[in-house]
Amino acid sequence: MASNAEIKARYPDLPHALLVCEQVGAVFAGTDRQLDSYFRVPSGRLKIRESSLGPNSLILYEREDKESPKRSSYVLVDIGSTAASLRELLAQALGMTVQVRKKRRIFLHGQTRIHLDEVESLGSFVEFEYVLQDDESPEAGISEVERLRRIFGIGEAALVSVSYSDLALGSGL
Repeated sequence: MASNAEIKARYPDLPHALLVCEQVGAVFAGTDRQLDSYFRVPSGRLKIRESSLGPNSLILYEREDKESPKRSSYVLVDIGSTAASLRELLAQALGMTVQVRKKRRIFLHGQTRIHLDEVESLGSFVEFEYVLQDDESPEAGISEVERLRRIFGIGEAALVSVSYSDLALGSGL
């Protein structure tokens, strides 16, 4: 499984986050409109991400639900143009729990993906995902996302411990 270190936080001032991205030299990679469909599974989370930038993906991931930086392990499979039919198949076989729609502005800063998210019905968020190399310790990623958290001025009270799916279901409020 691939892994990353990540932080997610409520961030009501996305125009300010854009300025900070520019100040740290993050490179704009595009604006993506995403539909994430989550399915019932015994452990972890399973979702189909339909992406305007592509590719459409089936994603299985495991991550602790904690506010501090956390390690996430995941498997990502490109499902191409089969996303809608696979979504329907998995909904029938496993049950769909929730769908989350978002507009995501993506920036790259070294090994870190910075996401400026506007999530339908939930609000605005910033997410840092430091992609760990195979031989790299999680501490390197945790250190970097903590550094970015401080640069963006994100206090501990703004940190979010759960996924957007949990927030949408009301279990992460």
